[in-house]
This record gives sequence, structure tokens and C-alpha cells, in this order.
Amino acid sequence: MLKPPSIRSIKSNIQTYEIGNIDELTQQIKSYVSNNITGHLSLQTHNTRNQQWSLFFQSGSLISCSDTIHPMRRWCRQLARHCPQLALYITRENSNQAMENDGESVAQELKLHNNLLGYESLLRLVEQEKVRKDQIEAFFEGHIKEILFDIIQHLEQRGDDSGLRLTYEPISQYNINSTLIEIRAEQVWQEVIKFWIAWQQAGLADISPNLAPTIRQAEELQRQTSYTVYRNLSTLADGNQTLRDLSVKLSRNLLLMTKPILPYIRGGLIELIEVEDSFYSLETTTATASKSLIGNLIPPNPLTRNKDTGTEGNKDIQRPKPKDYNRNAAPLVAYIEDSKTCIQRMEQILSKNGYRCLNIEDPLQALPMLLEYKPDLIFLDLVMPIANGYEVCAQIRRISTFQEIPVIILTSSDGIVDRVRAKVVGSSGFLAKPIEQEKVLNVLQRYLTVKGVNR
Repeated sequence: MLKPPSIRSIKSNIQTYEIGNIDELTQQIKSYVSNNITGHLSLQTHNTRNQQWSLFFQSGSLISCSDTIHPMRRWCRQLARHCPQLALYITRENSNQAMENDGESVAQELKLHNNLLGYESLLRLVEQEKVRKDQIEAFFEGHIKEILFDIIQHLEQRGDDSGLRLTYEPISQYNINSTLIEIRAEQVWQEVIKFWIAWQQAGLADISPNLAPTIRQAEELQRQTSYTVYRNLSTLADGNQTLRDLSVKLSRNLLLMTKPILPYIRGGLIELIEVEDSFYSLETTTATASKSLIGNLIPPNPLTRNKDTGTEGNKDIQRPKPKDYNRNAAPLVAYIEDSKTCIQRMEQILSKNGYRCLNIEDPLQALPMLLEYKPDLIFLDLVMPIANGYEVCAQIRRISTFQEIPVIILTSSDGIVDRVRAKVVGSSGFLAKPIEQEKVLNVLQRYLTVKGVNR
């Protein structure tokens, strides 16, 4: 479904491997990236279900993925999340409603197959500036991350048939404008690995996000929960929407939406079932309606959730104070980063040069701590588990208190795509890793001087 059109495959150079674990697959992906390959990577299960995933590379960049698990639902989710205007057009087309104004002209550019957009059509819309390039890149990146997660979860099942047969088919050339889709395979792979680790640590390793929750023991669930919780569970767990579908519909982080219902699943009150693939509208719930729907079961903002209790802000939580907190004359710099090595390096630079440092290792605690201490500048790592730097930055910018606070995104890759996406979510600037004193001080001097708080 998401297969890019190719000029010619090179049948004589097809290679086949057996993949037994994540490390082996990681090495294969790294080799394809380093060798700048252009080709089709197929991964197939050994079990009777015959699941299959396809990865498409162009000059070492991952340009697309496809799979046999809910391809239509996956398309709907990414359209609703990243290109809602296209999701609306498809819904109207599907229901044979008349197009109006701009919707009609855009719809004419869409190649529909089973009510879905074609690969070439999406790129054409970017070329014609009817859809932003960053929207389509986010669409493909989200699609790719879902599929890579499913591959990792399958390899981690530890069953006798959990291995994969990998087949690599070289392609002479893809008939597309490769500059329109630029996704770094290694960076995306690293982000998915981190999310998988967080998924495991949350006790969800055996829970597939492609399954749909449905209430199994209604009376017992009602007895064990409050009226509000039972009502909300009855609305969410209808057996028709997968965990991923609900995550998009409610505009919630997948892990943080799933974890609160895990006790009901383990207790047999809620069952996770397989559902058919289908095309349908995934209009996101409004903020007010979402809060009412979720109630006390799922927090309204994943970044303000208490990690241990699953509730909103808890006044009893003892948060670590920033270094030299009482030196109120010095600018306070926050650093949101999950790597202890990077945190230590940044703290050393800041303290040595007279700045106060607020270290935030858990992105889930970022907003509460930022609101409490109100730093003068925020350094934000791009690659973190659960919520990446783009998501955290977007959340920060939605709070009026932080509208004018400089937010600098740090990453090991310093590409134009990252810079564009960082700008879209409201980042003030960009700093390439590794963390070096001269680069950090240049950023501080530039942005804190502008704010008038430089020491």
C-alpha cells in the first residue's frame, strides 16, 4: 500500500537472512544505511499467520514502510494525526458527499485505492504546495515507527517461531522525488527502541497496540470501579477501536493511555481482541470532551502525569531542586534529557560558568517542574523514550508562561529536516551534539542577552 514506484528491481542480487533478535536486525539496518543502499527489505514471520513487513530504502534513507497488519487503520491514524485536512477529504469522498471549495480541488489530486491515498499522490501534493512537506514527513515517520515497533515486539516474544526471514531486493531506482521524504533510519530506529524499552518497563511487553479493548465482565468491573471510571471504560472499550486508534482519537500518548487500564486487563475484566482492518474516520476528541470522557482514568495531559500514581499533579511529590537554587541572581537553565552522561556534562558547563541548572531526566515531569521553577532558558533533547523532543516542545509552547522562553533542541543529527520540524513546534534554536562548552555558552549568550537576564 505504501510501496513507492520503482524503475527496476535487480533480481540477481536478492539476499536472504534469518533474523533471531533485535541486535541482528539493528546491524542489518545500519549496514544498509552506511552502504547507501536503494532497495526493498522484506521481513516475514515463520508462523502460520504469515505476517509480513516491508521497508523501502533510497540511498540509505528509509522512505517508506508497509505491512499486512491493519494497513488501512494505520493510514487513517497518520492522516488524522498529521494531515487532518486530507482525512476529512477522504471521509467525504468515502461517504459520497459533495466536495466544496478547496476540498474539491485537493480531492482531484488524490489517487484513491480502497479509499486510501497513493504514495505518488502524497508527494505530488507536496510538490504543488497543497500539503506542507513537514506534514507528509511526519505522516511517513509515524507510519514507519508503528511498523518498526510491531517488528521489534514480534522479535521480543521469545517464542520458537518469533524469528524473521529477511529478504533484501536491490532496486535500481525509485521513481520518486527523494528530496520530499527524508527520514533518518538510524534515528527513527533509536527512538522506537527507546519507546519499546519504556513499553516493557510499564509491564506492557505482551500487549499489542493493534488489539482492541472490550469489557469482558461488566458487572464485576462496575462493582470494582466508580461510576465515572466504569462509564468511561464502557465508552472507550467498545471492541471496535484498537489501542492505537484510541490514542489518536483522544490525542494521548499511547503508553500513557494504555497503562491505566492494564490492571483491568490483567484482572480479566477487560479483554484485548483482534479486529478487522477497516477505513473509518478518526476525528480527534476536543479538549473539553476528552477530559470529560477520560475522567480520572486517563490524565488529560501525558506530560503532566505523575509517573508512579497515574494521576495528575500531586502536591506531595518531592521534586529535585536545581543546582545552586538559592543563587537567585543567576539565570536558571533547564535541561530535559534522559542520558545521565549528557546531564552531567551540561551541569558541569553551566555551574562552571555561573548559571543555575535544573536537570529533568523524566520528560513526563517536564511541565510540572518547568511551571514550578520557571527557567530562563530550556535545553531539550530530541530523542527520548515515551515523548520525543518535538512533542515536549509543542506542549511547552501551548502554555502562555513559556511563550517567550527560549527552547533549544539538542540532537546528534543536524539535518535540515530536524531543523524544520523543530521550528514548526516552536523551537527557538538548534544545538548539535556532542555537548561542548563553547557551543553551549554561545547559545546562552545569544538568547539570554536578548531576554535581558544574562549575568
